Amino acid sequence: MFDLFSAYLLIILLLLAGNLGLFLSDFKISKIKFILTSVVIAIIIFVLTFFSSNFKANLPFLSDNLGWLFIIIAIILFISQYTYLKNKNYLKRNIIITIAIVLITTFLISSQFRNVDLLNSALFSVSFLIVMLILIPISDLLHYAKRDYSIIVGEFISLEALLIFIFGLTFWSVKNLDYEMFSSFLILTPTYKLVYILIVVIVIMIIGFYYNDIKLKKR
Repeated sequence: MFDLFSAYLLIILLLLAGNLGLFLSDFKISKIKFILTSVVIAIIIFVLTFFSSNFKANLPFLSDNLGWLFIIIAIILFISQYTYLKNKNYLKRNIIITIAIVLITTFLISSQFRNVDLLNSALFSVSFLIVMLILIPISDLLHYAKRDYSIIVGEFISLEALLIFIFGLTFWSVKNLDYEMFSSFLILTPTYKLVYILIVVIVIMIIGFYYNDIKLKKR
């Protein structure tokens, strides 16, 4: 069963998977290493989400202060974007930082779950893995786009960081909502509307890049 913390973790994992996948593609590692890295991280996510709820008693303060975690993540992502655009030598460091954010965030948020089962843990890890694998052909396409690849990645990170920052600002209000007034997972709060908007923007960007490439090839 999904609760607020589960929903936040799923959305953030999907965003960070996109971030990490784009970074790894720019790092020019082989597809085999890309897939192996994705599988290893997905397995760690499964283990963390399944066992970290045992630490809830030791981390009770997180339940009321998770918004600050989101804000800190957003700030780190903005810094990551700035260093990535300024100097490609920071790419490896940004990859390591992104992986660390994925694992630390997974542990801290999942430690607040009301209940955890194998199905939920599998959903988090498989969702992360699917996004990473989807990024393989998409990133190949983006490398041939008219705009520079780093600019495209930077724009994605900006949107990602902005959304997570909004998560942080709205966390306390969303947490205090009466969820009996809403249907189960698809809660029509401003936070979830922003998720839908972000997904639409990303899809439009990808279609736009693909369309521009087609036009350039015809010239």
